[in-house]
Amino acid sequence: MVVEAPSREYCEARIRAGVITQDACDTLTEADVGERMEREGLIRGGIHLRIDAEGHHIPMSEVTAAGP
Repeated sequence: MVVEAPSREYCEARIRAGVITQDACDTLTEADVGERMEREGLIRGGIHLRIDAEGHHIPMSEVTAAGP
């Protein structure tokens, strides 16, 4: 359950962080509340970092056991 103090309108209009761990995705699916996530969610295979003006891609699905 997610509880928010601001109004529903404020929460729905606000840009949110978009990262959910694989364990959380699995739990939502198992609880039969992950339909929207499965329908609209984007699977990201990694992250992009910038260190000293140089770009680096970390392929999380390759470097961890929790890939898509």
